[in-house]
Amino acid sequence: MQKKGEQNYRIGPGAASLLMIVVVLSLTVLGILALIGARNDHKLSLRNQEMVSAYYDASSQAQEALLRLDAVLFNARKNSADEGTYLEEVLANLPEGFELDGQTARYEADAGANRTLTLTVEVKGLVEKDRYRVKSVFLNDETTWETQLIEGLITLE
Repeated sequence: MQKKGEQNYRIGPGAASLLMIVVVLSLTVLGILALIGARNDHKLSLRNQEMVSAYYDASSQAQEALLRLDAVLFNARKNSADEGTYLEEVLANLPEGFELDGQTARYEADAGANRTLTLTVEVKGLVEKDRYRVKSVFLNDETTWETQLIEGLITLE
């Protein structure tokens, strides 16, 4: 029995339908968000793959250039009698891509994505046991943070 002044609330079939619509929409939104996340992860993986591949290509180029420099140094040692003629012959036959500054040879290879792999080698003298010594192999990123932030805000993909 209902007391006077009290109302009886009943949930009809429309409320169940409304609840089902809200659940379906929520699941749809979650599915779309998961799909967008997966697509972005895939793009990031592809970019990472390209960057790693470009780095190893640059590293390979630097190693091949070092091999060519070693051959030049070997031949210069064979054909030189003193330190002066040794350095002249090295400078005359320096492999493509190398720059010689005193006893330091430098080679740069493009590593993609505004990055450069720099190989720095110390050319040893005529009487020393070793022909060269690798001083450094450095990956230089020429992109600035401001540029990345601005491009990230402007680009809508």
